Amino acid sequence: MQFFHGSPTVFSLFISILAAGQTVTGGKLEKYGCSFDDDKYALNVMIPTWADSPRAPKEFKDVDDFNQFIGKVQPVYSQFMADNVRSDVDRILRFYQAFKKQNSSKLEEFFNSYTVEYKPNEDSAGLTIELFNQLKTTLPEIEKHVYLVSANMDLGYEYTTDYFRLATAMPQDYFHGYTAGAMKIKVGSRAGVVLFNLEIGVEKPIVLMEDGSAPHMAQCAGGDSHKIQYYLKNGFILANVFMTEEKEEHGQMKTIESIGQKHLTYIEKPYCSFIQKAKANLLSPEHGIVSRKANGGPSEFVQLRLVPTKVRQSRHEIVLMVFEEKDKKFVRTEGRVALNSLETKSGAPTTVADEINMVKNNADLVKMKGDELLQKLRQVKSVIFDDEDLVTQIYQLEEKLWKKDTDNSCSDVNNVMECLKTMSGARKLIKNLK
Repeated sequence: MQFFHGSPTVFSLFISILAAGQTVTGGKLEKYGCSFDDDKYALNVMIPTWADSPRAPKEFKDVDDFNQFIGKVQPVYSQFMADNVRSDVDRILRFYQAFKKQNSSKLEEFFNSYTVEYKPNEDSAGLTIELFNQLKTTLPEIEKHVYLVSANMDLGYEYTTDYFRLATAMPQDYFHGYTAGAMKIKVGSRAGVVLFNLEIGVEKPIVLMEDGSAPHMAQCAGGDSHKIQYYLKNGFILANVFMTEEKEEHGQMKTIESIGQKHLTYIEKPYCSFIQKAKANLLSPEHGIVSRKANGGPSEFVQLRLVPTKVRQSRHEIVLMVFEEKDKKFVRTEGRVALNSLETKSGAPTTVADEINMVKNNADLVKMKGDELLQKLRQVKSVIFDDEDLVTQIYQLEEKLWKKDTDNSCSDVNNVMECLKTMSGARKLIKNLK
């Protein structure tokens, strides 16, 4: 199950020796195969940017040699998921607080000049970097081989392996959704890759070999018990996440399995411009706090929606989802907290008191104390939601960006990469390919 990773529609419009494999020269940081402008991973570019060259693979004598290595990686990977929480709430608070402190009243103008600072665990890139840092404490040699990769998901349920077959190169205008990690490997003379995708939620890294032989993992179960199938081809990894549902047919209940999500990851070269993606996500309608269990399954998701959507028009509530594992399946309990309830003191009506207690009683799932989480949500309400002019500007800017995105006609089916400039273009491409 994949939670928020920001609004992907925005990005196409904006856009000394420290350790082995990491150097700073002339103010530049060389790390993960990329050359950054400083040690905070800044990169002054306007388009998605990849490194010029692939990273060197880590070599293993044989399958047994590799299995010893991955056996050391897996427990660190699983424990990392259980111990770390991803939250971009502080990031959006810093942005909107800074906006209110300066003279300009125009959000779009302020956004264009704003610089995002890297902070651990605030998005998929930060989470992956922190995972690499932990792995390096026991396996320092991976520093020279691991790198960040660009991924996206759900370009449309019509998505077929036709595009996967056609996609043979990565353009500079590739449609980026979130960031994962990878490490190319060579087992004997055979090539493959290890994928560290914390967004999908599996208990271990995924190993894919070009020849499909051991230690290849073509299929695994996600932490939420969903089956996931992987394909490696032409420098891409395609992951199909299957969903199941019970349906009645001719008086009998049947389990129907279908593809619920599709994730496409470009693994040929390191992805370098993830800070620009973080800036684009500031204007996303969805933000939140996400925690997982050691097996990759969901634990809790606190969702903040800054602007209305077609599905849920209200912008004056916070959605809190708690997941419990029952009979090898995750059961979701969803609660909605009215923003006005956050300011209610003692003596409140029972329903309001219940909403506050729901927040406080489940705060430990996102590694926070009850009053701490409540105070954080109150701060979001005060800084953002209580300012109607600001909320209106956020909504108008998101509408403007979405309209510009949907203007892409994508009429040339043969120009696959041109169509991937925007979400709408990609969807039109997929329909035309069928």
